[in-house]
Amino acid sequence: MSKYVPKDPLLWRIMPQLPKPLGCVLILVWMVVLIPVIPFFLLRQSLRRNWLEKNLTEQGRFLSWTDFLKRTNNSPGTVVIEVGNKLPSRFWWTDEKILAQVPAEPPKYAELNIIAYGGRTYHPFSRWCYENYLAPNGGTAFLVSSLEAGFETFPFDTDYDEQMKQRFPNQDVVILTFFDTRYA
Repeated sequence: MSKYVPKDPLLWRIMPQLPKPLGCVLILVWMVVLIPVIPFFLLRQSLRRNWLEKNLTEQGRFLSWTDFLKRTNNSPGTVVIEVGNKLPSRFWWTDEKILAQVPAEPPKYAELNIIAYGGRTYHPFSRWCYENYLAPNGGTAFLVSSLEAGFETFPFDTDYDEQMKQRFPNQDVVILTFFDTRYA
């Protein structure tokens, strides 16, 4: 069997060359270290999500899916959908027409990088939308319980934005990546 050689010879020179027994021991050490830590991080993330829902419920900013559907059918507004890599989509609703007040054009769904979140290079519209509508303290939009949605909420299709516009015809639809992943 021939030895694998990467296309970039520089990469080959940089990659550490470990003897096979040492590599196996290193993998076992990583498993011993990481396996107990993974449940801790999963529990912490679940507690953060629950805190967000509880906090927004106390502020009167949490809607069930049925209330959300009633509001989107009866009154105009904006549905904001936060999407991310390996995260469930998060739906928000506000009775304001966000697209009529925007300081910058919102990003197109096809241009979103669902792997990168927040930071200095984040799209200006997304930051403005987060600070004015989605922030746990100071925002005005309602978080929607999408567990009752009854349809796939993870954006697999390239025309996901069009699908959501058809699903909510009376609403403006804005799709963003998560700005604050502490509660994702």
